[in-house]
This record gives sequence, C-alpha cells and structure tokens, in this order.
Amino acid sequence: MDVPYLKLAHDGLDQVLGRPGWSKVADSVKLPEGFEDRVKGRGIVWTTWAAQHKILAHKATGGFLTHCGWNSLIEGLHYGRPLIMLPLLYDQGLNARFWDKKIGIEVPRNEDDGSFTKNWVAKSLNLVVVDDEGKAYRDGAKEYSALFGDKDPHDRYMDKCVEHLESILEVCTFLPRKEATLLCDLYALLYFLK
Repeated sequence: MDVPYLKLAHDGLDQVLGRPGWSKVADSVKLPEGFEDRVKGRGIVWTTWAAQHKILAHKATGGFLTHCGWNSLIEGLHYGRPLIMLPLLYDQGLNARFWDKKIGIEVPRNEDDGSFTKNWVAKSLNLVVVDDEGKAYRDGAKEYSALFGDKDPHDRYMDKCVEHLESILEVCTFLPRKEATLLCDLYALLYFLK
C-alpha cells in the first residue's frame, strides 16, 4: 500500500469533509513540504476546516471523492456530483457497491489486502470527472440530484414518520412502562421492516 499517499489522501479528505466541532485534531493540516508549490494554479489548497456543502454546491466542483458514508453520498447527489468512492469502514463498502457504475465508480483495490495506489485513485478521478467515458456517471448524478435535491418529498416523509411515531406513543401510554417500551420497540421494528 502506498502509505504516504494514503496519508495525503486522508489529509485531503479532511480538508474537504471538514472537522466536526467535537474533533480533537488541530484545526490546521500540515501538508508535505513543497505540496502547495507543486499544485499552484490548479485549484485551492485549504488547510483548515471547510464547509462541505459550499464546496459541493460550487459549479466548479466536478466530482466528489468520498468515503461513502450515507450523509456524504446524499450531499454529493443533492448537488449532482458524480462520486469517486473510497469506502473505509462500516456501511461504506455496501453503499459504494450499491451506487457503483450508476453515479460514479469505486476506486479499485487489491483483492488480497484491500490496498489501493495513488494511480488507481488518479485514474478513477480522471475517468469520472474528465474522460468522455465518464459522462454516463456525470449524467447519472445529475438525474439523482432531482430526487435528492427535492425538499418536498423529504418533508412529507418526515411529517408522516413523526405522525406515525406519535400514534405509537398514544397507544403505548396506556400500558405499564416496561410493557409499553417493549411494545413500542417491537412495533417500530416491524413497521420499518415491512
């Protein structure tokens, strides 16, 4: 595995994804010596927290290198950004495989140890953002932005969910606390599984 590049990729992701308020990591990132000179004139280097929504909303953003957490996927699709997927933990691999080839691609990895190289990352970025072959991914992401960017259905879903949860609570208030908790948990589980 190309460890120095992995560190650089991680630092770059931190710059784009930002640091949450609870983060114990310093606010500024120390980049490798000479990095800013090597990339001068090809974009912006930002070494402190950055607002992901503002970056994704900007028309110059051609793609989104993401770890594939669900919130990040939704944000990327909200703005119609094709995805270059680099899952690391938990549900991220499943999310990447679900969306792979629809609105972006997953960075190839070594099947034995899960490692990847800087060349694989660079080729994936180039394919999705620049190459004519990647137009299908860019078009697919724009199509999904109509769905994920439309606030009305999401508001209706949330209203319906809250309404349903309130109706469950009304039923459960007539039972002793222990039974009410068990019944509410069971009912909620069955409702969301159907």
